Amino acid sequence: MPDGQEKKNTGVISASVLLRQTEAVCRRAPDVVLGLSGGVDSCAAAALLVRQGYSVCGALLRIPGADCPREDALAVAQATDIPLFELDVGEAFERVVLRNFAKEYAAARTPNPCIVCNPGVKFAALCELADDLGVPFVASGHYAGLRKSDAYTQLLRHASEKDQSYMLYRLPQAILSRLLLPLQELEKSSVRELALEWALPVAQKRDSQDICFVPQGDYAAVLKRLGVPMAPGNFVDKQGQVLGRHKGIARYTVGQRKGLGVSADRRLFVTAIDALTGNVTLQGSEALLCRQMTLSEVVWTSGEAPKQPVRATVKLRLGPREHAARVQPLGEQEALITFDQPVRRGAPGQSAVFYDGDTVVGGGVIGHAAP
Repeated sequence: MPDGQEKKNTGVISASVLLRQTEAVCRRAPDVVLGLSGGVDSCAAAALLVRQGYSVCGALLRIPGADCPREDALAVAQATDIPLFELDVGEAFERVVLRNFAKEYAAARTPNPCIVCNPGVKFAALCELADDLGVPFVASGHYAGLRKSDAYTQLLRHASEKDQSYMLYRLPQAILSRLLLPLQELEKSSVRELALEWALPVAQKRDSQDICFVPQGDYAAVLKRLGVPMAPGNFVDKQGQVLGRHKGIARYTVGQRKGLGVSADRRLFVTAIDALTGNVTLQGSEALLCRQMTLSEVVWTSGEAPKQPVRATVKLRLGPREHAARVQPLGEQEALITFDQPVRRGAPGQSAVFYDGDTVVGGGVIGHAAP
């Protein structure tokens, strides 16, 4: 462990197993712990770090019920000649991610579990293993960037359409300050070329589109298993008139159009969900427009809320679209966004992330929206 660095065990890892070790690595202590998922991005990150001269240690997170391609990760560890640990994060995942997932859906909100998992489980586990091994750096195969400034480490968007900075906005300075993102300058095509060059067995592996614990996108099955009520209720219009029956509020999200099963003379969208009455309100798309939005659980990348409102562009979902806005801090963990033009609001429980150019300023969880 570097001098002056205090070990802080977070208790995220309940057990760790060294799956593979080599003589070459044994002769040199690792200096970076890389999250190795078995996908092409993290595997190419391993090859790139080795090429850059780092002594890499891989870490595969074991999550009960999730798709964790152990054999792929082992094969990449073999190809890049790095040791690989398997970390049991099941208890932390249940506590931090799954309980929040169930609680939010039961309250008629739509959480983003990956955003919760990144600081609370994934990177916390990497840092805990790094501390146990006395390793200064952690790394991942995310498409985002970092810039060190005198005051703090800035999180940057990736230049490509694969940008994942939105998913990382909740990472605190304690993690950002020791984080490496090897894919910062690479396009996806270059990542695959690197994987082919190193003869990595996952070079042509397709990207996963599903949340790791929601196979085939079957949210309802997962929510049932977690005990979230699925009682049927009414679809209603703005005046409360019944338009039809639904299969349980947890199956719907604000902004949803498909799968409603309600006939009408125009397109209808979910515009409100009431956890108390079980009613799901359907209206035209114009009812989704808003000019203001409140946020809770706000974090600021610098670690400190600005004292004055800031101008920013705001992402309301993962993707390239952003909206010019004024972000006004309301205390340490709340904020009010006022958009320059009406925007289609995000679902309560999702995240709004604000940017200054290419730099992530902060973000928070979407609450109430107003015209």
